[in-house]
Amino acid sequence: MAVATARPGRWPVGLAVAIALAWSTAPLLADLLARRLARRTEHAHVTPHTSGGPSVTTILRRGDEPEEVALASQRMAEQAGPVVVLPAGEPLEVALGAVRTDAVLLVSGRSVPEPDACRRAADLLDDRVGWVTGRTEPFSSEGFVPDSLDALSARLRERARRADLALWEPDATLVRADLLREHPLPVGHPWGTWLRARRDEGLRGALSDAVLSYRSSPADAESFWPDTIARQRAAAADLARAARHGRAGRRVLALLLLLHEAYAVGLLAWLAVPVLLGASGEFPSTVSPWWALGAVGACSALCSTSLRTAQGLRPRPREDLSAALHHLPGSLAAVPASLTGRLRRRRGAAPRRPLVWAALALTVLAGASLLDRGEGATSKASVGTSLAALALLWAYSMRSLVQRSWRRRTARLPLDLVATIDGVEGRTLDASPGGLAVRGDFDTATVRRGEPLEVGLDLDDGNRTTLHTTVASVRAGARGTLVGLQVDPDDESAGPWLAQVLRAASQSQGLRDRSSRVTTIVDTEARRLRGRLARLGERVVHGLAAAVSIVLVAALALVLLGFRPLVIRSGSMEPTLRIGDVVLAEQVPAHELRRGDVVTQPGRGGMESMTHRVVSLRPRGDALTVSTRGDANEIGESWTVRRDGLVGRMRWAVPWVGRIGTGVRTSGAQLALGSAALVLALVVVLRPSRGTGATRVGPTPA
Repeated sequence: MAVATARPGRWPVGLAVAIALAWSTAPLLADLLARRLARRTEHAHVTPHTSGGPSVTTILRRGDEPEEVALASQRMAEQAGPVVVLPAGEPLEVALGAVRTDAVLLVSGRSVPEPDACRRAADLLDDRVGWVTGRTEPFSSEGFVPDSLDALSARLRERARRADLALWEPDATLVRADLLREHPLPVGHPWGTWLRARRDEGLRGALSDAVLSYRSSPADAESFWPDTIARQRAAAADLARAARHGRAGRRVLALLLLLHEAYAVGLLAWLAVPVLLGASGEFPSTVSPWWALGAVGACSALCSTSLRTAQGLRPRPREDLSAALHHLPGSLAAVPASLTGRLRRRRGAAPRRPLVWAALALTVLAGASLLDRGEGATSKASVGTSLAALALLWAYSMRSLVQRSWRRRTARLPLDLVATIDGVEGRTLDASPGGLAVRGDFDTATVRRGEPLEVGLDLDDGNRTTLHTTVASVRAGARGTLVGLQVDPDDESAGPWLAQVLRAASQSQGLRDRSSRVTTIVDTEARRLRGRLARLGERVVHGLAAAVSIVLVAALALVLLGFRPLVIRSGSMEPTLRIGDVVLAEQVPAHELRRGDVVTQPGRGGMESMTHRVVSLRPRGDALTVSTRGDANEIGESWTVRRDGLVGRMRWAVPWVGRIGTGVRTSGAQLALGSAALVLALVVVLRPSRGTGATRVGPTPA
């Protein structure tokens, strides 16, 4: 039986695989440890009942969310009870001065409280119970990226809280107002620190299985990255602080959850494997690379499937992988918070297309190590691994470039109500706080884009309301006319509509799979690109991504088929081959060479390889002496190769393509590129982030 042994000098690949595998097991170990610790912990839980319960004030903290999203959230929150809007940058104490209730729910500008669940949770607050932690759910699964990773992280934190690990759950932590006044929340530190300090004073928290709020998941790239990066940094900082506080078991649990939040380190180790394989030129083990890669992939898939099954989540490999890749920049940005446990204010705006630039960087790294090697043939296993990794990353990065819903600001819910337009009845298809889609036999001559329109709606509570809207789009089809309507949340008629959307969000939790398949609406908050410069920038990014992906992935595919791209760096073969031409050389046995062939002499002793024409061939036993000379040279060279040894013979030549790569090798070009990269980095870091307009501080009536 063959035994797999590691080859000397190939340890970096094995180390990267070991780190990746160990990192991927951290959340599974955290779940097992949390279950064990939870057996010895008792918590108060919400018991469902029908009483109204005390009222709760919602403090809505503004951030980087779009103005219309925050306004819709505010109006919907007003349907649930008193609301205090806190502008970005204002201290919480300002808002607490306007609170007149015993309980407070702090939410972001994207979230809306679930009134009945909040009242039932507030019933648990007393002299010993200072806070109640519940759950938050998205309005629908139709965000920019599937929320499977968010759901898994939330389930793991919930399991940890049952093991007596005090963690702040964003948008789902209900707190006694008097505690917040007496002990202000820390600035620059995660709010979980506040919970652990109160627990040290003898207070405790209660757990609720109910959904305390609903979030409007970012539906466009521009909003997705700032929102997810901020949330991931906050979670990592909270876990980093928890890992330094309390008993040993809880500290280990917090550390394992922290590794899960910083999964970017493990994923980067996976992505480093093809780069390291390309640098070494061969697989680091004597076992078949396909068996080894299959075993590693199976172990990783088994860990992920086991973890999601244990949390009651159905494994969906494609969605899970998509979510992991799209959250990778946020996980990477959370690494500093994981080390310091602090939340430093970001000075620059989050990137809109981080996966595209990551794909470009990885392509260049993998391509540079695999192409134009000085000697020997590149391992097909390493090329195949690189191609698989690049294709995967490009598939998800290109999604962010071509996604049609970029400029739609909020997610949509399935909603089936009777809607009347100009006396003609239709049915609603879906809805969001800012709009709805209606299908019916409407007259396109009277229903025109940009025109105001009154819509009669039969709500699911038995009432009827008239909604003032603006026609965003009209599209005729075989099943009727589809009308996209925009709703102004600040309009007086929008109150019953927003209450209806909130009820639909509560009722749609069992229909979330369906919501992502609704055939529907035109972008109700679509915004045109600002001017020709914005459109030009979009086209440049598209063109750059397409060009790099086509050229370099095609080059890697040629290597996989046995060809080697080689760049001509001297004029020794002019006029046949000029500087900057790319030669595609096929690997053939030396005994197949013929006089006149253009071949590549492998580099030896630190010398670069040379591509010259064969002048003569002289057999010497099992070896072959090859004499070559450049077409522009007067003196040739001779070298020896085994008769069955592989030699690169030119199959095709592509003029001029490699001139860019040749130019980058010069010190002047490298200095210019390095300076440009430094200037660009400084601009991104030092550019002030865009503020969100302040609204007001003060209570609003229910």
